Amino acid sequence: MQSFNDLKVEYISSFKKATFRKVLKDSISTDFLESIVEVLDSEFCNPATSKKFLEALVSLPSISFVVSLLSDAAQKGLKRISNRIEEHFGKRTEDQHTINLILRQFA
Repeated sequence: MQSFNDLKVEYISSFKKATFRKVLKDSISTDFLESIVEVLDSEFCNPATSKKFLEALVSLPSISFVVSLLSDAAQKGLKRISNRIEEHFGKRTEDQHTINLILRQFA
């Protein structure tokens, strides 16, 4: 039997980039966003899924404001997600660069 966390990872891993964009645009709340970050920050999550999420997050017009509302733990989780993407794909994307610049504002 799968754990609840495994089910969350499986569910979020099924999202396409467009799904992340729609979810983030239509139902942005810090609690919801922090729960997604928590799942993606787990070692069980596929880096490709994390990359899709980061691309969708960076596409939000109010990305700096959204990140500023996140807890310190969630902001650190975003940083770890960004680092894991870079480790997996072997390079830093423009989206990762953007999120890292934004995170530095709140460090």
